[in-house]
Parts: sequence; structure tokens; C-alpha cells
Amino acid sequence: MLFSIIRVQIKRNPGRSILTVCIAMCLLLFVGAYWENVIRMENALHTLSDSIPVGGSITDISGGKQTALEISTTTADKILESGYVKNVIYTGQAAGNLEQYNRVENPKVFDTTIVGSNSCDAFSALTEETISFFEKGEENFLSTDKPLCVVSEQYAREHQIKEGETLQFPLYAIEYKQGSSSVQYREAGMAELTVIGTVPERYLGDTVMDILVPVQWLRAYIEEADLRFSYSSMNFQVKNPMKLNAFKKAMENMGLQEKSQEAMEEVYGGTLILDDTIFIENAEKLQGNLQTLRKFQIPFLLLVGILVITVTFLIMRSRRLELAIASSLGQKSSRVALQLFLEIGLLNLLGNALGMVLLMFITQISIKDLLETLYLIFDYPYKYYTFKLFEV
Repeated sequence: MLFSIIRVQIKRNPGRSILTVCIAMCLLLFVGAYWENVIRMENALHTLSDSIPVGGSITDISGGKQTALEISTTTADKILESGYVKNVIYTGQAAGNLEQYNRVENPKVFDTTIVGSNSCDAFSALTEETISFFEKGEENFLSTDKPLCVVSEQYAREHQIKEGETLQFPLYAIEYKQGSSSVQYREAGMAELTVIGTVPERYLGDTVMDILVPVQWLRAYIEEADLRFSYSSMNFQVKNPMKLNAFKKAMENMGLQEKSQEAMEEVYGGTLILDDTIFIENAEKLQGNLQTLRKFQIPFLLLVGILVITVTFLIMRSRRLELAIASSLGQKSSRVALQLFLEIGLLNLLGNALGMVLLMFITQISIKDLLETLYLIFDYPYKYYTFKLFEV
């Protein structure tokens, strides 16, 4: 009976009912668009590192030398185990003498340059597709510790290396004399490597290399001979750029230094260089926008509350005559008030439903994001926000 009366009241004045629905719809769109903008901006900040990764590398103190370095395994292992980095690419170097006439005691000349790496990305133009593998399934050999190798085409021609051949030659670890760039070669033993492919020299860029091996194998082989192994380069990405301060502090505690413009170039790799300028600029801009929106959260909610109260008051005021007539006919005031409250509530509910559909169409947000937006509207966002200020 009550709802039948409400339906009649709504149909009796369609213009007023439509106006109530439109007002409710506009208020929801207003609030929803505001919080949807906040959500999108925060998501953009948290995923910023996907589009603008922060890269890092180990260099010498001058910051100008990133290859042919002496990076201790202690430093490299600490960086790898820190939990702050990802996509780490590192290389190592060694020398050898494949030809018999070069195999003399304390050699000064070497006919084979050996480079170890854990990824083809260590080289500017080298990819797994540019390597001619003799058999399928060997593409990921650099990530293993197996005695496998790829040789340059020129090296294969000069030494008449055949497909699948096992190379045997004395391998020499490269050690730098402390405090200088002077190199000494220490024999590690007679290495045996199986050739699984060749690579054209044009894909090696500026890298001087005859044989490419897994760096894990190279390190293990040299350390088994009780010799000191060192990496020649190391590059990585910061896993969580939003915590750059913590990352830099951890690297500082490991003994890594900041570069010095006045320092001379050297071989010791103990300096951290970060390519974080563009990321910081964009992150600070997004953070500034977020902070601005946060400053207006309370005034915004107060404004919406005032608008709701004002609209409700105006609707009630416009119904004074109807309320007076209903009271004169003997209807209870509480029943009349309940009837009016339910009528306005149903119209507002209809307006909110239409507003949600329109909000989804305009903003192209998913139902999940829309529900999160509505959650923010009715449950003040301090519970939702766990965002920490950007650290630089």
C-alpha cells in the first residue's frame, strides 16, 4: 500500500521526479570522477617504474668506465642478495691460448679472448636470434653453469673449429695489480668447452670477444683453481624505485661510493651510478598532484554534503503544500514523513544507478575499479591509502 502511494506520487509530478534523479546522478558522477582520478593517479605512480625503469650500474670512481672493471665477487654477491635489484646483467673476462705454439710458460701473447655473461643483453646488438646454434634448446646456455660456448665466426674460421667440437686450451684468469691498471694472467688450468654455435662479429659491437661462455661457469672454474675472479661489468634495474633512499643506503653500507668528477679513470669497480632523473621528475609531479587532491578531500566531502542537504531541503520545501493537505486529511505526520523519505530515497537510488552506468561509460573503468571508487566515497580514503611519500 505504501509503495503504491509512492509510485502514484512519482508519476503525478514526473518533472520533479526526473529532476531529483538527475541531481542524484550528477552528484554521484561528481564524486565518482574525483575519486576515480585519485585512484588512476596513484596507480600510475605505483606502476611508473614499468614505463620508466630506474637503471643502475657499477663503474669506476670517475663514473666514466663501465666495462673492463674489477668488481669483486663479494660486492656483486651482496648486490644480488640485497633484494633491491632485478634484471641483473654481469660479465667476466679471461684469456686463453688455443694454438699450441702460444702455450709457453708465463705467456705474454694470447690468441683467445674469453667473455663470460649471464645474458645476451650484455651486448648492444647480440640476441639469441643472432647466434647460429647448431642444435635447438641451447638458447639459454648463458644462464647455466655448463662448459658450453659460442665462438665468433672469424675465430672459427681462423682456427678451423667445427660444429660440436670440444676445445681444450689453458685458461688464464685476469687479475689487476692493486692500485693500478696493470694486468697479470694466472693460469687456472686446461679448460674444455663444447662449441654449440657461432656469432657474426657485427653483433658484438665494441666488445672484443672470441669465445662467449656462461659467466657462472667461468667464475666456478677460476675459483676452483684458488684464483681470484672478478666481474668486468654489472648492470641492473632497481626493483622498487619508490624506495630509492633505502636502496641507496643499502648500497652505501656495502661500500659502494658516489662518483667523483675530479677523480681519474681506474679499473676498480666500486661506484654506483643510477639513471633515476626522469623517474624522479615524473614521480614528484604525480606525487604533487596527489597531495593537492588530498588537501581538498575534506572540503570536497563537505561541499558534497552541503549540496545533498540543500537539495533535500529544497525538495522538502517544494512539498509543503502536499504535506499540509495530507495532514488535513488525517494522515499521521510520521507516515507522511516516511512516505516522502522513501520517495526521495528511491529516486536518489535510481539516479545513483544511472550515474554508475554513465561513470563506467565516460571513464572506461572496470566494475572492480568502480566498486573501489564507491568504497572510497562511503568509507573515507585514509583506510584505503597505504601510499608512502616518494623517497629520493
